[in-house]
Parts: sequence; structure tokens; C-alpha cells
Amino acid sequence: MSKRTRTQFSLVYALAIFVGVWCNSPLRSAGQSSAPSHEGSPPPAQPAPPPGIAVFRISGVLVDAITGEPLGQARVSLTDTRNSTRHASMITPEDGRFALDAVPPGKYFLYAAKTGYIAAGFNQHGQFSTAIVTGPGLDTQNLAFRLTPSAGLHGRVLDESGEPVRNAKIALYSADDGDGLAQVIISNRTETDDQGAYEFASLNPGTFFVSATAKPWYAVHPVHVENSNSPAVVDPSLDVAYPTTFYNGATDSAGATPVRLNGGHKQQIDNHLAPAPALHLFFHAPAEGGNGFPMPQFARQDFNNTEFVDTNGWQSVAPGVFEINGIPPGRYAVQVVRAGENQMEHSEIDLRNAGQELDMSRLQATVAINVTVKFPGDQPLPEQMYLGFQGPRGDRPAFQQVEASGQAKFSNLKPGNYSVLAGSSSAEYSVSRIVRDGREWTGHDITISSQTAPDITVFLVRGMVSVEGFVKRNGKGFAGAMIVLVPKDPQSHQDLFRRDQSDSDGSFIVRGVIPGEYTIIALDDAWNLQWREPGLLSHYLNQGQTLTVGALMQRTITLPDPLEPQKR
Repeated sequence: MSKRTRTQFSLVYALAIFVGVWCNSPLRSAGQSSAPSHEGSPPPAQPAPPPGIAVFRISGVLVDAITGEPLGQARVSLTDTRNSTRHASMITPEDGRFALDAVPPGKYFLYAAKTGYIAAGFNQHGQFSTAIVTGPGLDTQNLAFRLTPSAGLHGRVLDESGEPVRNAKIALYSADDGDGLAQVIISNRTETDDQGAYEFASLNPGTFFVSATAKPWYAVHPVHVENSNSPAVVDPSLDVAYPTTFYNGATDSAGATPVRLNGGHKQQIDNHLAPAPALHLFFHAPAEGGNGFPMPQFARQDFNNTEFVDTNGWQSVAPGVFEINGIPPGRYAVQVVRAGENQMEHSEIDLRNAGQELDMSRLQATVAINVTVKFPGDQPLPEQMYLGFQGPRGDRPAFQQVEASGQAKFSNLKPGNYSVLAGSSSAEYSVSRIVRDGREWTGHDITISSQTAPDITVFLVRGMVSVEGFVKRNGKGFAGAMIVLVPKDPQSHQDLFRRDQSDSDGSFIVRGVIPGEYTIIALDDAWNLQWREPGLLSHYLNQGQTLTVGALMQRTITLPDPLEPQKR
């Protein structure tokens, strides 16, 4: 189904939302009124299709994707892909069968929802689904619509004595390759109740990781004050902290055990916390800083996510010397933010010893950057234009909405190599060139050093071209294939990728294509393929079709031959 692909920021999703409101439409559900019941008033009449227009039926059976059992009492909705005000819906009987009549020729988004199941479009994969195409000779009356039952995770957090830990912070991470790259991202958070219990309900099937973060209720962290007449004496067994702990006891995300949840699967995951000697970290403030010097902040890298760590504050233990305590051992990035200045960033350090001293002189200054966005011919900027920087690991440390003047200001950007990405709620964009301090850079890659705070002008080009065609196998339209438009030199042009899913007649349309050279391919059963990895796609490119999109094109390109779906 032709839908807007997500931008590089994953800022815009083309989601179909059904609210149960009916509009005047020739679409009707078989065997019932074409409007929901209104208490105390008859349902509104629906107009008949225009004379001479052939109409069709879309029908089938809604079933559980795991068991194959029919699903009754589910809502099935149909919406014209070109006019969202033309829609109809019905509630399935116990046999799960649905039928929507008087459907004119066209393409329609078919959607189903039922309590306990993941609401979805027909044959949905992420943001894509297969539209149902009506017309002469097209079979739309034997559809098998599969809904996947939702999954769930629940469990308890227990301390070293097996007692429940209340108010523990629980993070749920999920493996996500929707952008064509293997990533593990934070997907939900919660806290334990007074019994140490937590729950994540209504989850999509997938691979998950669970972590728990808490503080021992009994912990005491003495401050080591120099020249004190009455030094604090604390049992070392009380001067402890709980490291963030993943399922099965790992205290680092690299060793975390994944949990695979299938549709309908409910699994209990208990996290057992074990105390470790708490860190006592010392740092020297600059002579002019005094008590106004800000406390260092500690961040932990869990998968593709940066998690900040709570501390017990900091105390002066000697003139110009400060102590931070209560932090569990581990690998951290350390940073400070001075009022009115740039953020200072420390490289990752391994904090294992209780009495380590932080070398604040090694902190590296971040950079503030002003970016000006321009279009060819000084075209006006669209509303809600966004600009951002993406690192080599796919992380996106900074993005901003561009002001109406075309300005975007970024502060605290760490030195490094970045791709500059752009997107909006209405169209696809790509960076064609960058001018930095009078020097022109081709493409969208740029290096930011700590020695400069450059002014950058970014020139964008809008995707004005659509590519349409068919996927066929043995001469028949092939539904549900993943269409991938692969740019030449994909490693350097990640933002030029486009995707779609073939509809019930095998048709597709890829929108928002930027000028350039491409190969377009169709893949069968490859929706979990990491399609942005050039090495994984090279196997399929030889059987694709090549095309060139010119800089002045603003139309639809129709492929001369159908694509053959390639098995993964």
C-alpha cells in the first residue's frame, strides 16, 4: 500500500486512525445498516452508487494469526486510500466473517481491531500494509485477515534477601529493525508497586530486554571529610548500591539476556538485585569555580540508549575538592554543564574502584552550531521542518525544528562525524550539499571538531517523483512484497532509501524520491531484513531494475516491466 515512508528522524508516521465515525459513502457492510446505531434515532440513509458504476464486494474471514480460530466481535473497517471520508465498518459475527458491499473500483485500506489483539491493517508490516484493489477480474472475496494476539511481560524485582523492592525503575527495551538497521531502543518504562511487581501489557510480538534500577533502602554513604575530629564510621556492608540489572543478572547491556515473545505469549521476568560497594569519586574544582562549580553527571550506554544515573549529590570534603558517592560500579560517560557555557563531555571511563579521582582536565568541549536551511531558488520552507545529526552507529544525538527564518541552532554537539538529515510532516527531503565556513561539501556528511563552532548552510532538495509498477510471479500480481528503492552508493546515501508494500493486485507506488540513480527490487518474506546494510542487499540488486531520477523531474515514473519477487 502506498503510504508515506518514515523520515530519517522517525518523526512522521503515516498511520490510519479509525474513530468509528461514518460519512456519506456508497460503501456498505453486508447484512447491516451502513451506520452505527444511534439511540433514539434511525440510522442515516446511505446514497446508492452512481448509475452505471460497477461495484464490488470485499469479504473474507478474520482469524487468530496463531491458532487460525475465527474472531468474532471484532471491528473491520474499510477506507478509500484516496478519500479518507469514504469509509465503512462492521462487527464480525462469531464465525469471523466480514463482507463490505457496494465498493466502487479503487484501492482500500482494510483494518481490524479486537480487544486482546494488535490492531492492524491487512497483512501489515510496520508502517506498511497491503491495500485491497477492486476492479474487474480481481478476487477480493476470499481474504484471510490474520490478527496477532498481543503479548505481555510481568514480574517482580527482589533484593538479595528475596524481599520485594518497591519503586524500582523498570525499563523495557525492544529490538527494532524498522529503519533497516539492527537497533535496541527503549520502548516503555514503569515502576514496581509495594509488592515489587510490574507489568507491560499489550505488547507487539518481538524480542525484548528488561532492566531494573533501584537503591538499597538501608544504604548509608559516609562523606570522607578531611581533618574531621569525628570521622563517620559506617559498616561497609551498608555503603553499597544496586547496579542496573538486566534479566538473568547481567549489569551491562552487552550481557543482557533477550526475551522472545510470540503473539499471545505472557511471560514472567523477575529481576534479582545484588549490592555492590558504592563508589566514592573525587574531583577538583577550578580555583575560580568555588562552590559554584557544577556537579559532574554520569550517563550509561544501554544498547542504543543513553541513560543518566542518579547520584546522592556532592559534598565539599576539602578546599576545592568535592566528593560524589552512592554510585554503583560500571562504565560511564561523565559530563558537566557550566552555566552560560558549552557542555563538557568526558570519554567513557571504567569506574570500578571506590576511591577514584575524576580527571576534570580531560573533559572535551562540545560545539554550538548555527545552521541555515535553503532550497533551490530560495523556495519557502514547509511547516514543521526538522533538521538533525546522525552518528555512524545510527544514533541521533541532536535534532531541532527549523525556524520560519530557516535557522536551526544546535548546542552541546559532541565532536565527530555526522550525517545531516532533514524531514517534514509533508514531504521527503535530502541534503544535496553543505557550505561550511565558505567551503562546499558534497552530500550530507560533515565532520565537527572541538576547535571550531562553524556556521553551516544546508541546501535541501525535495522528493517530487513517484515510482510505480507491479510485482508479479508467473504473470499474476504478487501481494505483500517489500519494495526497496536502493540508491547508488547506499552506504553514503542512507537517507535516499524508500520502501513500499505491494497491494492485492501487485501494484505499488514509491513516493518522495530524490533525484539520483537507483536500483529497485521486490523481496518476498523479507520484512525483518536489515535492508539498509549494503552487504545484505547486494545479493538482490542484480535482479532489480535500474532507473535514473533527473533533477527536474516532478512526475510519476512507471516501470516498463514488472518486478519479480525474490525469496529471502
